[in-house]
Amino acid sequence: MLEIIKKDFANFVALVFERACLDKIPMLAKEGTLPFKPNKWGKWWTRSEEIDIVAYNNRTKEIIFAECKWSIKLVGLNVLRSIENKTKKVNWNIDDRTEYYAIFARRGFTEGLKRAARKENVMLFKGA
Repeated sequence: MLEIIKKDFANFVALVFERACLDKIPMLAKEGTLPFKPNKWGKWWTRSEEIDIVAYNNRTKEIIFAECKWSIKLVGLNVLRSIENKTKKVNWNIDDRTEYYAIFARRGFTEGLKRAARKENVMLFKGA
């Protein structure tokens, strides 16, 4: 039984981390950390793609796409580029929206991602 638990523990904790990040969205909005106050948020997926958090405001047409990474490795630029590609498949106001990106990470971020985040105004959150 212990082997079964050990095998799936990281996946289970990753799901809990995603949920904790999602639950943090209202608090981040309330304290002004997010660039707008979303009125809806949740997960987005298709058969082949998934985005951990999508938060948007119908009135202002602003949207945040976020990934949550529970890993002992530092999160790199590849995660940002991956989410940028996935967002093209989210049809909500696709021709008339302001997009923002956020990444939540257990351990932290590579220097390359930090530099890109500063240039591209990407929000980085360590922990949940």
